[in-house]
Amino acid sequence: MKAAFFDIDGTLKPFNETELRDTTIDMLYQLQEKGIRVFLCSGRPPVQLPL
Repeated sequence: MKAAFFDIDGTLKPFNETELRDTTIDMLYQLQEKGIRVFLCSGRPPVQLPL
């Protein structure tokens, strides 16, 4: 199994933006299409994550 792990804040989403860029989302889908499992990670505690 191939896998890619990404941090959200500062890696996939710049700190000064509120959403992921379309190019970033496209890249994540391209990885999945190649059979790579994509995992999104955060160092934030659950209480700081939006529901």
